Amino acid sequence: MIGTMARNNLVAIAAGGGAAALVVVVGVVLAVRACSGGSQVSAGARPAPVGHVDVADLGMNAPGAAELRRLGCEHALVVDLAKLLGDAGNIREGEPRTMVTCDVPAGVDPPTCERAAAVYFVAVGGAADAAINIRVMRAGAATPSCSRLYAPSGADLGPFPRGP
Repeated sequence: MIGTMARNNLVAIAAGGGAAALVVVVGVVLAVRACSGGSQVSAGARPAPVGHVDVADLGMNAPGAAELRRLGCEHALVVDLAKLLGDAGNIREGEPRTMVTCDVPAGVDPPTCERAAAVYFVAVGGAADAAINIRVMRAGAATPSCSRLYAPSGADLGPFPRGP
């Protein structure tokens, strides 16, 4: 009985952490979009956006998330922005369609973005079809340890968001 309650509490904490990470990711994307003057690339017809809790649950169970947790990401979240934003979310040229976050506990050495990207791309087995942002952050830190943009092939396209 107590074990079940503890497990349910841990699941609730994980879901809350995933939802919080999702809010941060969406905030970064919207801030970058507001500062960016890139042209929009239509992604075709998309389904209506799903709820944030649904996206957090999908993101924590998406291909690559379990592999990132094994790498040391306490909270790993893979979010398809087209699914999150629906028709209102045209992805602009040079912006990622998928946001991959890796959050590690304070006091733990975080993996590099290159290492997290390698694990993610192996996990998805070439299924990426648009640019991907990999962000690694240590709990309690004000800025990410790294945040880089990758092509669907896995090629490193440099820091993200890009400066002026």
